[in-house]
Amino acid sequence: MPIALCSTANSRRWWCRFAGGLVCASFFVVAAAVATAQDKPANAPVSESAKAQPSKSSSDYSKEALVFEKTVTKIREEGDGTGYRETTARVRIQSDAGVKEMAVLEFTYTSSNQQVEIGYVRVIKPDGTVVVTPDYNVQDMPADVSREAPMYSDIHQKHVAVKGLGVGDTVEYKVTERTVKPEVPGQFWLEYAFSKDLITLNEELDLDVPADKAMTVVSGDKQPTITTAGGRKMYHWSSDNLSRHDPEKAVSKHQKPSVQVTTFTEWSAVGAWYGGLQKEQLTVTPAIQSKADALTKGLTSEDDKIKAIFDAVALKTHYVGLSFGIGRYQPHPADDVLSNEYGDCKDKHTLLATMLKAERIEAWPVLISSSRELDPAVPSPAQFDHVITVVPRDGKLIWMDSTAEVAPVGVLIGTLRDKQALAIPSGRPAYLERTPADLPFPQLMRFKADGKLNDKGTFTGHMEQTYRGDIELVMRATFRRVPESQWKELVQRFSNSIGFGGDVKEPEVSAVEKTSEPFDIAYDYSREKYGEWDDRRISPPMPPVGWELIPGVKQIKPVDDIEIGSPGEQVYDSTIELPEGWHVFAPIGTDLKEDWAEYHSKYSFSNGKYTAERRLVFKAEKIPLTDWDKYLKFREAIYNDSNRMATLTSPDGMNISGDHMTTPGFVTEGFEGIRQQLMEETPVLREALATLKQDPPASRLDISAAEGKCQMVTNKLEAKSRELVASDPHSLYWAELLGMAWTCTGWGKIETKEAGAAEIYLRPAWKLTQDPLAGYQLARALEDKGNKADAAHVLELAYVSSPGGMFTSLYPDMNVHDLIAANYQKLTGKKIAATALKAGQYDGSLRAELDRDIEIRQFVKATKVNGQGLFAVTFENGEPVKAILLQGDKSMGAFATTLQGNRFPVPLPNGSKARLLREVKLICSPWGGCDAYMLLPTAVTIPMKGNLIEVAPPPDAPKGTKVVQIQVQQQ
Repeated sequence: MPIALCSTANSRRWWCRFAGGLVCASFFVVAAAVATAQDKPANAPVSESAKAQPSKSSSDYSKEALVFEKTVTKIREEGDGTGYRETTARVRIQSDAGVKEMAVLEFTYTSSNQQVEIGYVRVIKPDGTVVVTPDYNVQDMPADVSREAPMYSDIHQKHVAVKGLGVGDTVEYKVTERTVKPEVPGQFWLEYAFSKDLITLNEELDLDVPADKAMTVVSGDKQPTITTAGGRKMYHWSSDNLSRHDPEKAVSKHQKPSVQVTTFTEWSAVGAWYGGLQKEQLTVTPAIQSKADALTKGLTSEDDKIKAIFDAVALKTHYVGLSFGIGRYQPHPADDVLSNEYGDCKDKHTLLATMLKAERIEAWPVLISSSRELDPAVPSPAQFDHVITVVPRDGKLIWMDSTAEVAPVGVLIGTLRDKQALAIPSGRPAYLERTPADLPFPQLMRFKADGKLNDKGTFTGHMEQTYRGDIELVMRATFRRVPESQWKELVQRFSNSIGFGGDVKEPEVSAVEKTSEPFDIAYDYSREKYGEWDDRRISPPMPPVGWELIPGVKQIKPVDDIEIGSPGEQVYDSTIELPEGWHVFAPIGTDLKEDWAEYHSKYSFSNGKYTAERRLVFKAEKIPLTDWDKYLKFREAIYNDSNRMATLTSPDGMNISGDHMTTPGFVTEGFEGIRQQLMEETPVLREALATLKQDPPASRLDISAAEGKCQMVTNKLEAKSRELVASDPHSLYWAELLGMAWTCTGWGKIETKEAGAAEIYLRPAWKLTQDPLAGYQLARALEDKGNKADAAHVLELAYVSSPGGMFTSLYPDMNVHDLIAANYQKLTGKKIAATALKAGQYDGSLRAELDRDIEIRQFVKATKVNGQGLFAVTFENGEPVKAILLQGDKSMGAFATTLQGNRFPVPLPNGSKARLLREVKLICSPWGGCDAYMLLPTAVTIPMKGNLIEVAPPPDAPKGTKVVQIQVQQQ
């Protein structure tokens, strides 16, 4: 009894995990089964033991929509190829989602050689009441594909509307599929996959076959028990699945079905069978000959004839998306396919091969799987879900897939490349042949933008794009499905999707069906306030290259080598002409080179034009898994390069942004790159905070999106922090930005009702920055958790804290102190009257409490050293691991080791791997020991070098010290 695969349309549905039987309608047939003890008439009472099933605790799976308590599939094959498959099941329904999944059962079969019998469908209520689904709830109807394509009218479905099903019920059913006419007399084959995605407490498979029948039985993860009696051989498998697949655990694409069975002994026999099925269907009728002659009229070369016929079949014969083996294995006659103008994969091959035959060009069918690798040891039709075409010519093979419609001759889509397949030549045995690993030409994506930016921030320009290869097929197919009258709207949506939110005008699109040439799109484009105009920052008008990876974002390491597609390149060029007198600080380019890919970028400003080039080259189809870390770093480097913004200056020499105000006379050595990196992050945070602070509140969707942005920046900054070098004083700037990101993330989690998770981020943010907003949000989280007293005290501390800095520029229109006061009164019923000092005294005051986190008096009890020094201290996991003297007397360097003792409280969010750099000032004297002061991130001072404007050092700084203080001004 041949067993077909799940259809393309249904293969995503959960029940197809049991595939191996019927098309997808055996989805339930194969999906589950009642224990043998329950195999009784539909109106029989349910025993107490049955109601008590399963033995596994239901509480273990209370969150599941449904649980398969017991499934049994019994397959009996006869020597002549007939047989049956009986499936019984018991399924516990635990939610409305489970009710919807099981409300209507569908069983698909081929009416020409199969029958489906519904033994019973019944619902057992929690009190033991049994509700039997009557026979009149079963409807037999043609499958949906039959309505679209009547040629497939032998594909039927039985729909069973389950009566009385609700949450808490258990549904039981028994279904039998009978093969009354074998696909191949004397042969049968099947595949079966045990559940991997759904909770299944017990799943059994029984296979009953003639003992004297030669066959191959291959088991993967489960091995059978085998018995022989009465001339029959019985195989029994048992399995369970008590947990869902871990989404963070990669799965190999080389996975095989749990059980494979076939009576074919070699691949040539499979090929002979299919060759015989299609032989009569390849008849060259007068209609076929006439059509082929008309298509090739005037053409003299065989290549041109192949192309003309292929294009006609691919583009003009509608593809019906049925997998090989769905409904029937034998293709329809080519003459029928021609007149109907539609067909599935085997039908389209048959028409193509017959029309080529009419012009005396040989073409073979090739059976292939689009979803997995072939197992050469199991010669079975069940391994295939697709049919393509190959033409032998001049000692080479020309590969074609007419179902792709817009694919040129010689092009196979990625899922069909570099795979073993069964080629079935004319006049000689079938054999396994590997499809090409690459496209017949290099892949290409070219993007070119040329435009102008005026002094109001409006960009106008012209965009040109060229595609060749896999992306080209997607583009052609998309435009082919949309009427030309709607192409402008389509180009607008496409432009938006690649990051261009402006307006598209005058689109030009090359001929969609002219597949022998690259696919081109061009249009005029305009956008007001281009880039981050308010902050005077722009990026080149270029789409993503597709390899960008935010540093720190976790990636699941695959099991197999990393497939990156056929070799080729992406080339992006852009030019922006700036207003007269304007200038842009072009970033430094990036050069990356590995054995499998290269990336190069260049940025320059000359003659009033900002030009940018990016080029990503793919040199291999796969990246070895041993290069996984290199691959991630490669992608992170591309992200860092492509997400940099270039700063604009106007003719007056002033650049104003929401975070900084700089003039040509105020520049910190090496600060331009740091400042630009800092500025790259704040717009995202500003946008997220703008959503979070909306009153009335934003929608749940917008709040969730804002929280995601905060988390994204947090992940990126924490990853970046691990690259910071303690010996570089500029690394100190990043601590404040981390505090901002943690505050944003914590705030977002408050709004999404995750108070516990919010505190994880907000407490470290408050301890790090002492910013009033961080304190206010921490108090909200504590209040939500019921810690009202602690919340009120944090509000008092936040009320008297005012560190200033870049942080406050993110919420200039929020009066945080008013919010603190209002929340304090709500919590305590009193107006807030907190003051930094207690009756004018420091001891016991709120100020003293704040200082306890950043001061350690007599850090060193006694010393002979008289002086002071500034140290950069690196904290990992909240503990100091390295201290470096940035400035001060040489004698101070001896205290670096002392500072590496764990004395300062520097909390990090749970699980954070951030590297935190803090600046510590150490003041020592022989009579007082050493006091240590950890400077807030907003009060960092660093040494100054070069011919730069200096900031006056603090009064107690060592003689000759030159320092600069971070200057932050609101817009």
